[in-house]
Amino acid sequence: MKDLAAVVAEEAVAPAPERVHDVRRRGAKTFLFALSLANLVLAGSWFPLLSDADYGYFNKTRVDGPSLAALLANTAWMTLLFWGAASFLNRTPKTALRLVGHLAFFLVLLIPIDFARSNLLGIPDFRIVAWAKSPLGWAAAALVVGLACWQHVRVARLLAVGVGLLSPLALFTLARVLLLLLGVTHLRQHTEDPARAPLLPVRPDLPRVVWLVFDELDQRLTFERRPDSVSLPALAELSRQALVATNAYPPGDATVISLPALITGIPLATVKVAGHSELDLTREADDAIVPWSRQSSVFSQARALGANTALVGWYHPYSRLLAPAVSHCDWQPLPSFDPVGADQFSVALARQLQNLLQPVHLRRLFIDICRSGAAQAEALAGDPTYQVMLLHLGPPHKPAVYLAAEDRFTPWGVPKVPGYFQSLVLVDRIVGRTRAAIRQAGLDSRTWLIVSSDHWWREAEVHDGRLDHRVPFLVCPPGDHAGQSFAGILNTVITHDLILAILQREVTDVASVYQWLEPRQLPAPPPYRYRHSEQ
Repeated sequence: MKDLAAVVAEEAVAPAPERVHDVRRRGAKTFLFALSLANLVLAGSWFPLLSDADYGYFNKTRVDGPSLAALLANTAWMTLLFWGAASFLNRTPKTALRLVGHLAFFLVLLIPIDFARSNLLGIPDFRIVAWAKSPLGWAAAALVVGLACWQHVRVARLLAVGVGLLSPLALFTLARVLLLLLGVTHLRQHTEDPARAPLLPVRPDLPRVVWLVFDELDQRLTFERRPDSVSLPALAELSRQALVATNAYPPGDATVISLPALITGIPLATVKVAGHSELDLTREADDAIVPWSRQSSVFSQARALGANTALVGWYHPYSRLLAPAVSHCDWQPLPSFDPVGADQFSVALARQLQNLLQPVHLRRLFIDICRSGAAQAEALAGDPTYQVMLLHLGPPHKPAVYLAAEDRFTPWGVPKVPGYFQSLVLVDRIVGRTRAAIRQAGLDSRTWLIVSSDHWWREAEVHDGRLDHRVPFLVCPPGDHAGQSFAGILNTVITHDLILAILQREVTDVASVYQWLEPRQLPAPPPYRYRHSEQ
């Protein structure tokens, strides 16, 4: 038996029940803090995955097991990492280590702050950069850094309390992910894309139309007021051979409304997402609401004339809306809508981690859109299988990711104004390479090229304080011939009818295009009742 002294000694060192309870309570609070912090850091991943307010209309990848399991895995290891780090800092007496740990905590918080800046507050990153470069920005940054270093313990404690208060959001996120994985709840999203139209027998007697729609290409800044240092030789050559409309206006001020109008040929007042594969269109003429997928389009009417059709684009889920009318269809989502989705667990895991540095990750995705679109434009333009092709391409839309002098992309971005003009050089090179592909395939004797845009550069005021709603509209018939300028006011929604007129040989050259356009002039530029929010 133990003697009395030994028993007394054991009782002296044994933790009191109150102390054990206190330790467990602090441990639980630290764990909830770590879980909440991991959830906030991953907000850029779970927010687009779990939100189905727009029915998943803008998503290309379904939110299934791989993406959800990857989210759980990333949440788990981050929680353990933050829990271990917080527990260590709570125990260590070393002031230097606590300072380093707290500063690391502050840096980690910049990730959810940037997410809130972009997705909740809608503040563009270029405005933050411009403010940070100003004297006031430097002074504010110095003040914040100084305060964070001087009072790092108090600041860290205050921020930790805020993170802890948001722990119910983490529990809600985890519960939603688990319910989705177990099949208890479901997201409103698409299932499978419908089958595409079978290829028709190729008709060499039909004219071919390559229709290039560059996103946010601005008439004034592309042709009339661009800097002298920006050279666009391919567009200059095309202008010398095409009908060039100098007062062309798009059917809308955003991709979401302009592309449906251009494809259907219907002037639209507004649009509204009506399902994962449907967009309700409100006609301008009578305010009637009609579903896009059920409308006749330039593709369905071209197929009725015996033409094979192809579509490459981004933003809209073209393959779900127009598949029955096109034989080739490929599209990419706007990166901010679908930044982390993937069909494989390892890919989803990696994309969610890459998305922690969201501005860089979204630029990488946009680079992929630019590269893929340009490559497919060349391939389809030189493929005799297709007679009508719409190529809705990303540049010069933001973000600016192209270095013209080096002919390469950069995920680190280019300042907004010089970046736009460097993107114009990319547009010019795509036009040049597309025309070269047509010539190399021996198809230049029967291929028309139409170059336009869905809307103007909506941020042009940051360049010179001016905003001009005009977009380029160039129509180049086959062969080598002199171009002509058309000064009448046009709505480019007529492109739908013009393509059908080309297929039916109602127009055959620049002069006949001019005559075809004359009765379709407008008395004034179209009003823009719809106002863009994202695109």
